[in-house]
Amino acid sequence: TQVAESDLMPGDLAVWDGHVAMVIGNGQLVEAGDPVETGPIRTENSGMAFYGFYRPTE
Repeated sequence: TQVAESDLMPGDLAVWDGHVAMVIGNGQLVEAGDPVETGPIRTENSGMAFYGFYRPTE
């Protein structure tokens, strides 16, 4: 389910064309990589198209 940035909760996903990051709370994302990194929630990522924030469903 797509969610607004103002309604984000830990576990929600930020989705770009070719990349996904997970919201961990306190305005932060965690991203897999080498190394794994945390950083502020954002919608820009190396020129990739941003598709939105999503909440996984059961």
